[in-house]
Amino acid sequence: MNKPPSRAADASAHGGHRVLLVDDEEPILSALKRLLRREPYELAATTSPDEAVRMLEGQPASLVISDQKMVERMGSDFLREVRQRWPETVRIILSAYPDVIGAREAIRSGAIYKYLIKPWNDEEIKLEIRGALEQYDLAARNITAHHVAGHGQRPPGELAEQAGERAAGSSHCRAGQESRPGAEGVLSENQP
Repeated sequence: MNKPPSRAADASAHGGHRVLLVDDEEPILSALKRLLRREPYELAATTSPDEAVRMLEGQPASLVISDQKMVERMGSDFLREVRQRWPETVRIILSAYPDVIGAREAIRSGAIYKYLIKPWNDEEIKLEIRGALEQYDLAARNITAHHVAGHGQRPPGELAEQAGERAAGSSHCRAGQESRPGAEGVLSENQP
């Protein structure tokens, strides 16, 4: 018997995305919410990774953006749990602390899709979010098409992970990009 598409995938098919922001610094969350308030998706935010898990249990998200260094736990640990429980959710770390080795490992292991550096450039972060949601949509369409075609069941999240791997492999951004004021660095698999 085939597994039906998830609630998050179903929302994506109807054009609605939910983006969950997690950062233990309220001013950062406020800045992100102001920046993204006119974007075509629902925003949710919390200062607690544990609260974020409860929020996801109530309503999955297409994308989770998390700070890396938080009081309760590290963002990479939180996002590993998100990957395990909601594999179709795209995961991004937004951190003030560049950790090239940790970021590469998290990307390679599939725990995260991208590692973005604070401070961010407003237009660039919007583009990164749109790109992440496009990858989510691609995976959701593949899952839905696979389900409709009646083929055998794939392991949960396999298509989402494949879409994320393709995206990470196609990124042309560099870590610590400082070519102009305000530019954030983005780490990807293509990093030398």
